Amino acid sequence: MSSELSPPITQLQLPEGVGRIYYGGQRVVVDYHYFNPTPDPIPARHAINLHQVEEQDVQHVAQTWGFYNFLVFALPGQEAQTAAACTFNDDVVLHSLTRHTHRWGTDFHIWHEGGEKDGQHLWSSESWETEVDYVFEEPLFVPAGEGSRSSANTTTPRIQFSPLASRPPMRCASSSGSRGRLTG
Repeated sequence: MSSELSPPITQLQLPEGVGRIYYGGQRVVVDYHYFNPTPDPIPARHAINLHQVEEQDVQHVAQTWGFYNFLVFALPGQEAQTAAACTFNDDVVLHSLTRHTHRWGTDFHIWHEGGEKDGQHLWSSESWETEVDYVFEEPLFVPAGEGSRSSANTTTPRIQFSPLASRPPMRCASSSGSRGRLTG
């Protein structure tokens, strides 16, 4: 599975020597979310372009990592803060971070978790629409046993839920890297 960007037109440019592996005949799921705040239909379409490179030009294979907090407790129309931490089982190098809070996430903050950099601020985003991704100027090395901690404020909408209603998001995510374990 590959999970990346979401504004209308985006491009993921991996660092030199880094790539993903896809095989001929492999099925790729493109899980693109649409939100329509109006009663009118909107066009829902998307495309993905993959660029082939020579095998010898890829020294590192990119993976996707995410941690999720599905437990947001807030009464309709109220705000709640979610927080979670995740550490990695192996050394990883992070290229970018992605928030996934939809429109109910009013802000998002992420810090280094563990080690000498514990508590060091990595990124903040105040917009679920325009500040979705953060690409590090230089890839960030994170040793095994360390990771990240995030928090987000979430407002629960005052709506009646039905099979046709939009449900509030119950997750906050940061992606890139490798597998980790949720620690809080």
